[in-house]
Amino acid sequence: MYAYYDPQADIAWLPTRSSKSVVSEEVGWGLIDHDEETDEVVAFEIWAASRRLPRTLLDALPGPRNSRNHPGPTKPLHYDPEIDIASICIEDGRAVSNEYPWGLIDRDEDTNRLMGFVIWKASAVLPAEMIDALRPSHKPRGVPA
Repeated sequence: MYAYYDPQADIAWLPTRSSKSVVSEEVGWGLIDHDEETDEVVAFEIWAASRRLPRTLLDALPGPRNSRNHPGPTKPLHYDPEIDIASICIEDGRAVSNEYPWGLIDRDEDTNRLMGFVIWKASAVLPAEMIDALRPSHKPRGVPA
């Protein structure tokens, strides 16, 4: 399980946790993958990613071939609605943060390897269905509110 961006297909894939069996829900901007047993969100596939995500974030993600050397996220993708911030931790360890107008990219201080990112004002940057799926109060598909 690994995050990546494929510039030829213009698709970004952001896993939030592991799953043995996934059911995909198609939305206007791509797919929301749910664990088949728990219905929790386990990944996002973002189509036309270059129109939906900051270029510097896409450039920081490994390509599909290079991403196999990266572990999966160590913590789930998270959204905090009180401060409108989304974050993903791809790898634990000591990181150096580089600031961009949209947030931070964290890299290993020795190898420059991508370790995670934080998106400020996430509700203005990320697709609305992605924010809704990340909200702490989000109920999985088929679960009454």
